[in-house]
Amino acid sequence: MGPHLPTGPGTDVGRFELAVAVVLLGLVVLRVLIVTILGLLILRPVRECPACFEPTVPIRWPLVLRLATGFEWRWCPSCRWQGPARKVSGQRASTGNRRTRRRG
Repeated sequence: MGPHLPTGPGTDVGRFELAVAVVLLGLVVLRVLIVTILGLLILRPVRECPACFEPTVPIRWPLVLRLATGFEWRWCPSCRWQGPARKVSGQRASTGNRRTRRRG
């Protein structure tokens, strides 16, 4: 025979506490999601450094790029600024000064 579960007016207290804990945890998770989404939407597409206005270079982080494909981390080689930026569709990912060699 299995253990006897108590029944009566005092046994629903544990269920109520569990429901309150689940609701509060859900509110915390919802708050974190809203703040994260709004923070990512505030990011603007940055191709030039906000400090020295030189072209920036994207830094590749494989794990981050898999999680957020619309965003990238940029770095300025002249003043060493770095920060997040939103990718712009239809443009190249990097706008560095690339020199092409002519064969002739």
